[in-house]
Amino acid sequence: MVESTARVGVIALALCLALVSCSTPGGRTKREREADLLEFGNWLPGIYDNSVQVHLDEQAGLPQRESVVVVIVPVYTPSIGDHVFFAESMLASNPQHVNSEQLLSFALDATGAIAETDYALKDPLRWRTAYLNPEVFEGLQAPDLKGMSACPRLAWRRLEDRFSAVNDERVCRSRKPASSATPVAPGPAAKPPAATVLAELSADEYAIVRRPEGPPGAAIAVPGVAGAESLERFRKRVQ
Repeated sequence: MVESTARVGVIALALCLALVSCSTPGGRTKREREADLLEFGNWLPGIYDNSVQVHLDEQAGLPQRESVVVVIVPVYTPSIGDHVFFAESMLASNPQHVNSEQLLSFALDATGAIAETDYALKDPLRWRTAYLNPEVFEGLQAPDLKGMSACPRLAWRRLEDRFSAVNDERVCRSRKPASSATPVAPGPAAKPPAATVLAELSADEYAIVRRPEGPPGAAIAVPGVAGAESLERFRKRVQ
């Protein structure tokens, strides 16, 4: 009986390894996590705008927000990762008015999450409208990038019909401002406190909210929750 039980255990273990079906720290198998990353990469690219949200705000008599268009395209940049996207945000009324340009890199981590790291570009004008010619990023190198302010990293996790992200606490830790009575040695200006960033991605919508850190226990506007005024929702345009 003992020998039979041991044999069953060995067979079960071998089958688990062969199918890569053993649970990983994130509660999902390696194969499922890899499939999540592929689906995330299929959902993310596209042209988005917040016109629906702008219209609803107008109807509700809320403060007017800017009408924005965001273009996200996959790019080949082996110098920073295997799953990288270029994102450019611009005013809907004037595409020449660019709000931001970023590179977004995604990779699986040991916790079961899809880790996002964002990069700013040192020479934004050089990469203006690069989404029309994404092959220009093949030659991108580390000197072309600069660090992002606040917290550049998010940890995305798969929910039923969407992905949801919050700050990766291992990288983005709270910083208490120094007391005004405490002498500060001359040096570089102190960095601003990390921002709390929450985001969601579905097949047809991208939503993100940013706000400065508040006192412990302060309420945070969460995507999908009524009353989250700071939430920005971008619907993907049908191509």
